[in-house]
Amino acid sequence: MTLIVGTTNLDGTGSASNLTADNGTVIDIGDSNSFQNVLNEEWGSELILDNIEIDKGGDHYGSLSVLIYNTAEWNAEGMKEIYLDSTAMEALDCYQGGISIYNFVDVYINFSDPDTFGDYSWNIGVNIYGAKRGDIDLSSLDISLTWLNIVPYSNGDSWSNMFTVTTGDSDDYVTFTSSNYAYTSDATQWTEFDVSLNGGDDTFTYALDAAASSDQTRYVDGGDGDDTLELETDSGILDFANFESIENGSDDDLTVTLSEDLLEANSELTITDLDIEFSDDYDSITVEETDSDYYTVTVVYDDESFTLSTNVINDDWLLAS
Repeated sequence: MTLIVGTTNLDGTGSASNLTADNGTVIDIGDSNSFQNVLNEEWGSELILDNIEIDKGGDHYGSLSVLIYNTAEWNAEGMKEIYLDSTAMEALDCYQGGISIYNFVDVYINFSDPDTFGDYSWNIGVNIYGAKRGDIDLSSLDISLTWLNIVPYSNGDSWSNMFTVTTGDSDDYVTFTSSNYAYTSDATQWTEFDVSLNGGDDTFTYALDAAASSDQTRYVDGGDGDDTLELETDSGILDFANFESIENGSDDDLTVTLSEDLLEANSELTITDLDIEFSDDYDSITVEETDSDYYTVTVVYDDESFTLSTNVINDDWLLAS
């Protein structure tokens, strides 16, 4: 498994995608001879170099996990960026695999399905902790399930805070969250993302701090399939398209904000356990009871009408009906 670490972005215009063998440090973690065996519940090995530690482990079911730690300070020169391309998949010669990346400012991942997997159905999990930005392309993978968990960290609104994510036709579970990391609170308020989930029945979980500015980009396209948007915080400026369901993923009372554009981009939504706020002034709204716990709500803007299903209604809607 080949990866490159280094720093190419010196003035705010570079990216981890620019790392090469010429300007970075290449580490082959697919070479078992480079690793020392370590004892754990099943089996494992580790490679410890200057400013980087890489752990590999597995179990009797054949799972393999790869953990890559930047042990230098966050944003340290020469260790800001990490690059993993399709050759990295050679180390995941198993039914299930996972990669976790810690403490890099900029992460570039581009995985394609290697021929060694043949027609087997397999799963992969990718965890990214503490990155400020990244470009993650998993669209070439021919797999059943993909888990992608991103826990960003940012030191401010300067330079890029953008994550670009592209997945394929698997059932994808993509999460952006501010939980489960050691950095200070509000560290994800500057985070931006542009996510394309493409085919499959996908779930996108949104759990970031509220955006620092309404000008930020936080966009996710569910693509084809039966897609679910799970909120663990108010939707705020979140922009989304091609979702069929929106759900409350927390125990708190949360609000999803819908505009006319969002209603047009997400037809016939089913919304569960969320308060709904309409950001645009509508002409009329009607509420109809059904045989279930859900109501059918129709919102009219000029000559356009949109229908959604929800189990939480506002009393003002009943007065307007």
